[in-house]
Amino acid sequence: MQSSTLSAFNDSLCSSLVHDAPDWTVPTCSIINGFDLDQLMTFDTDFKDATSVPDGFGTGNGRVSLDPLDPPSLQAEAEDTGPSSIRVSTAFAFDAPDAEGNTPDFDLITSDGVHFAVNAAALRAHSFGDFGGILASTNSMANVPLSAAVLNLLLHAIYNLSVVKYAPSLEDLAASVIALEQYGLSKTALVQPPDSPLSVAILHCAPSRPFQCYSLAAHEGLETLAIATSSHTLGVSLAEISDADAEYMGPLHLKRLFFLHLGRIDALKRILSTRPSPHQNTEDCNGLANRASYEAWTKIIGEIVWDACPNISPITLEVRLLDVGKMLKCHECLSQLDHRINNLVAEWSLVKTTI
Repeated sequence: MQSSTLSAFNDSLCSSLVHDAPDWTVPTCSIINGFDLDQLMTFDTDFKDATSVPDGFGTGNGRVSLDPLDPPSLQAEAEDTGPSSIRVSTAFAFDAPDAEGNTPDFDLITSDGVHFAVNAAALRAHSFGDFGGILASTNSMANVPLSAAVLNLLLHAIYNLSVVKYAPSLEDLAASVIALEQYGLSKTALVQPPDSPLSVAILHCAPSRPFQCYSLAAHEGLETLAIATSSHTLGVSLAEISDADAEYMGPLHLKRLFFLHLGRIDALKRILSTRPSPHQNTEDCNGLANRASYEAWTKIIGEIVWDACPNISPITLEVRLLDVGKMLKCHECLSQLDHRINNLVAEWSLVKTTI
């Protein structure tokens, strides 16, 4: 029977095995086959973060370059990068000069946590009172009580950069226009010119929200913009003006808007009231035929006036009036009709379309 008891440790046997084994001892010299191990095993302990924020812009282990008006999916992705990450505007980043070639040296932090790197001296040159006192800070950063979308619009307006690619909402555009004077910026210089970034962006919103755009321009005293946006209101009934819009635009601009709409309808009726001139009786067309032409004209005019709106186009008028010719057979009558339609379309094209 095999014993389950372990044999005692044989010290002499172990010593002989070790003595006969190859020598695995590593030499104490640090140079082996020409390689300096001491040099190879020396590490640089001065680690640097390749994406760290430059001096003067605060601290952080990393940053996420993010435009404040990027889609919400990108916003959410940035927020998930960890507590040490910061969100930075792609248009006004730490490592990029501004549109005038100035190196950023001041960090503006919006209410929703997006960083905008700007040049303080350049910003002072465009504003009064140190950009609302923010640039008077002794630090190289300051909080701005504006959303990233609004501050982005302000900075683009200052540097005359287009904002159309961001498709800003009318609410953000209104907030940026209202904030101009608060930060020492001129509405006359930054919004009044028709080709200014904010003016162009507001006009892009006018087709879908005409009364709101007109109200904004009227309330802020932007006459050029109010005139430009007023033409977009012609396609909407005055009955759709809300009490809030009417109050916001003020009584003067509300009256001007009514005069524009009602004045164009009156002008249309006046132009349409003149029918084609009758021609002399001929063998093929006597007075009865002329009367038929008159009745056909009156019928079509009645239909146009019944559902007329102030934005009816000259082309639409021409097409509808040409229907009168379908009821005529006399060449003289058709000639007089064409002459009258051409004059009518020209007259309607000259009627004012803005306040």
